[in-house]
Amino acid sequence: SLKQGAKVWVLAKLNRAPLEIVKGDIVEKFLMLSNGHDGSLAVRVGFTPIRVVCANTLAMSHGDSKSQLIRLSHTKNVKRNLDEVRNVVNAADAKFEATAEAFKRLAKCDISQEDIKNFVNEVFVKESHDDERQKLREQRMTETITRLFETGRGNDMAGVRGTAWALYNAATEYLSYEQGRSQDGRLDSLWFGGSLATNKHALEAALALV
Repeated sequence: SLKQGAKVWVLAKLNRAPLEIVKGDIVEKFLMLSNGHDGSLAVRVGFTPIRVVCANTLAMSHGDSKSQLIRLSHTKNVKRNLDEVRNVVNAADAKFEATAEAFKRLAKCDISQEDIKNFVNEVFVKESHDDERQKLREQRMTETITRLFETGRGNDMAGVRGTAWALYNAATEYLSYEQGRSQDGRLDSLWFGGSLATNKHALEAALALV
């Protein structure tokens, strides 16, 4: 649970073949079900890829309705509605495969220090100001993402090191483990809040480098 039980969640690994982005770098396919403990939130079902070597939560390609969260209301028919979720699992599996192709394109693209700086400005800084505080924030974020790009979990693997795939995973590792003050807050933001959008933006920005 998150927020002292305000939100409860379950992750279930789909009984489908995992994705291999490069040799030995596996991404598993998960279904996430969550709801508000007090009944104020709809039941939500989402499809979530998780990189095994680092347990980073990755963004699904979200340009298609099959990759969107399914929202089910708290009604007497909710069990029937949840039973119907399995009807879209195969379609979701196809979206996982399509997303894997995007990840593989990232793994084939080597990037430069200038690419990292531009990526950080696009994904994490967003606003451009000349004041010293802003410049310091840009510098610190660039240093953090560069560190994770070079030494983050799984980023030293052959076929990953030095690529846009390593850069994207530097961003997901930051969102999964370093941003915010607590793991509870990080997960809430990554799955339901601002980091969810940042994660998707990071994927788009990494793909723009390919």
